[in-house]
Amino acid sequence: MNTYTSWSSCDECGFQGLMEFNTREDENYDDQEALGVMMDCICPSCGASECVLIVTEQYEEMVLMSKNVETAKRSRK
Repeated sequence: MNTYTSWSSCDECGFQGLMEFNTREDENYDDQEALGVMMDCICPSCGASECVLIVTEQYEEMVLMSKNVETAKRSRK
């Protein structure tokens, strides 16, 4: 399971900000034809968890951002 962060809002408490998104074992994240992917989202404010559909472009941005953060962390060492 991979974890990414992205700006979103919580339907339960109304929180708006960076939220944690986790990949699911039953989802194919390598499908080039897919318009979107399902991910589990956890609200940092109230702890609510839900399964959400993320458009492919947003998912690709999450992956790229994660790689950039890791690269920046390694270069600081």
